[in-house]
Amino acid sequence: MTMSELRSELRRLFSLAFPLAAAEAGTQVMSLVDMAVIGRLGGLELAAAGLANAVYFGISVFGLGLMLGVDPLISQAVGARDFSRARRVMWQGIWLALITAALLTILLLCGPLLLRAIGVKPEIVRPASIFLLIRTIGLSPWLVFFVIRAYLQAHHVTRPMVTSMIIANVLNLIIDIVLVFGFGPIPALGVAGAAISTVS
Repeated sequence: MTMSELRSELRRLFSLAFPLAAAEAGTQVMSLVDMAVIGRLGGLELAAAGLANAVYFGISVFGLGLMLGVDPLISQAVGARDFSRARRVMWQGIWLALITAALLTILLLCGPLLLRAIGVKPEIVRPASIFLLIRTIGLSPWLVFFVIRAYLQAHHVTRPMVTSMIIANVLNLIIDIVLVFGFGPIPALGVAGAAISTVS
């Protein structure tokens, strides 16, 4: 491979990898913003949200693992230019995401019981339970998102993911502040407001 070919290949790789990395970083920034806003409420609320997130991601990661398994299947189909198979795999992945989310929701609904069982203080369990239950509502769309993302990136369509993540982060910050602290006729919802913002 010549240097010219190598540079061309690296440019193509970077043009695909950078948007994906940026979109993934955007997801982490969203969680960081949530914690920063909740931290303004106090240590108890921050502890509640932190525990709820730990339970949520500890359970939902199993669904994420399944969805990531769809990624190479779609990529192989697109690489073989079998686009009809790629679409079939995408739809099968979406159905798998919905079924998996339904099963994991049952476990997530038991989250408050887990927090009590490990001896978390009642004054933390209550806001943590509210935060967890609201976050659970967004599990299905979250898993479906990973399937659609796999389909788009297999077709080298990555710009919409970055754009949507930037918009989502800006909206999340605004809605976080409004719902957590209240604004005008909108009451302050505290920890629940941050969860609603993330789900929306």
